[in-house]
Amino acid sequence: MKKIANHLPHYFSLIGLMAVAIFGLVMFDYDQGFQTAIAVSLSFGYFVWGVIHHMIHKDLYFVVVLEYLSVSILGLVVILSLIYR
Repeated sequence: MKKIANHLPHYFSLIGLMAVAIFGLVMFDYDQGFQTAIAVSLSFGYFVWGVIHHMIHKDLYFVVVLEYLSVSILGLVVILSLIYR
């Protein structure tokens, strides 16, 4: 239980980042360019968040970086496909 409590501030920041991005995507549904910028920012923020999170906990490995990079790119592709459908 203590391990989960140590990670909560990190997860709250990630949830906040995603909530702001979702809010922006919904509020600016008329501007595809701005939605694209929000999606790219979310993808980059998720990647950076993951790297920093694992650096703080001293378990950052190259495979972890590749995993966060691949998930962020996949998420970006999904969001962009919804924006430009």
